[in-house]
Amino acid sequence: MADAAKALLGALMAYPDRIYTVGEIIDPDYFYSDGHKAVYRAIESLVSQGISVDHLAVKNEAKKFGVEVPVSKLVQLTDDMPSGENADYYARLVREEYTRRLLRSSLKDAIGEINDPAKDLNEVVGTIQQSLSQAKLSDPRRPASVYPEIAEVWENYLDANKQETLDWVTTGLIDVDKQACLAQGTHTIVGASPGEGKTSLGAQILRHNAKQGKRVLLFTLEQTRKRMLQKIISQEAGVVHRRFITGTLTDEEKQAISKTANEWANANMCVLDGRWGASEIRLRAIREQQENGLDCVIVDTLGLLKKPEELTGEIKERSVYDTNSKLLQDLAIELNVPVVTLAHLNRARFSRPGARPILSDIREAGEQYCDIAMFIYHEFFVTGEPAMEGIAELIVAKNRDGPAGSIVVGWDGPTTTFYSIDTRYEGPQEKQWREVESEDEKQRVLAGGIQND
Repeated sequence: MADAAKALLGALMAYPDRIYTVGEIIDPDYFYSDGHKAVYRAIESLVSQGISVDHLAVKNEAKKFGVEVPVSKLVQLTDDMPSGENADYYARLVREEYTRRLLRSSLKDAIGEINDPAKDLNEVVGTIQQSLSQAKLSDPRRPASVYPEIAEVWENYLDANKQETLDWVTTGLIDVDKQACLAQGTHTIVGASPGEGKTSLGAQILRHNAKQGKRVLLFTLEQTRKRMLQKIISQEAGVVHRRFITGTLTDEEKQAISKTANEWANANMCVLDGRWGASEIRLRAIREQQENGLDCVIVDTLGLLKKPEELTGEIKERSVYDTNSKLLQDLAIELNVPVVTLAHLNRARFSRPGARPILSDIREAGEQYCDIAMFIYHEFFVTGEPAMEGIAELIVAKNRDGPAGSIVVGWDGPTTTFYSIDTRYEGPQEKQWREVESEDEKQRVLAGGIQND
């Protein structure tokens, strides 16, 4: 089936966007030849970076995977390509041949074990069954009965409570997490106007979860990777962000930055900048999950994603936003991780008294394709009321798994950081705080502490 491998690579050279559908059929290791594996990985890498695929680019990228591929061989691949539109068909042939090799190798080992009197036959049968399971050609189908899955969901819940683990990602803001958790397989849109802190909140979510040992993948389309890392480090160090980026830190702040930078040298996070499309983000997230594990994806911002390839001709901006939002929702479901998308609010909000955000402010930003829609609102920015300085609201305008409503949080502008006003109730008292239901009781607690009746 070497011809199928060559035909597939030739098709991908000519039509690189086919990598998205082909990637759902095969993995690089399905190729027998190391050279073919390197060419496939090179094409996949170039597409994920948004770099045009040509013979020289593939040759140079393949070197990174330890294989020198002559340009003449790459030219021959495209020249001998039967039809680029049959890429998926060629991929299935490559998978079929890979499966045959896997079976031959596994069954050869099994025959050796069968002939070994010292081997337990039950173990040998188990080995053969495992090999056959790994070699399935079709995608696994769900069982007709849903009971096993329901039982599994309940067992997972019991295990999570026993081990005090969560199946959702937290923001680090106590009251936000109580009302709008970032659950697995959900898509959350956080909307705000420029300067209100949506990027800061995204960085804060990444930072909080990295400290919990969770792997977060953040795509920063609005600023460089360096600038985003500066924001993350300055937040964690608690220093004035502007002084960090302008090089005017005090000696105390320099020490704080140095200490934080050393502590975060091996942080469990990944920040990527550049121009990305939703389909490219999907490909990169899948690879991240396979190689390093993945707990959350953050995209900053929705409006800067490239136009989806399926949209051609004159397309309205709203259609682009809707399609990209739907693709990100599909990604959350496919990988079973929360996806958080940051988005700009409609400027029309400032024509209303108070400029308080409402759900229609993101109707043109794919709102129908999210599970949670949350807005950042600073009354002080609108009214200049001194009493509201340092106070922000996170408005949960849509919440499929819980109540909507407004959450008051603190805002430290110099360090671009949000914080829970009730953070003093973290730790041992947080469990008690969660049990405080009525507003009257909450006020009593604030006045005199929590008392057992």
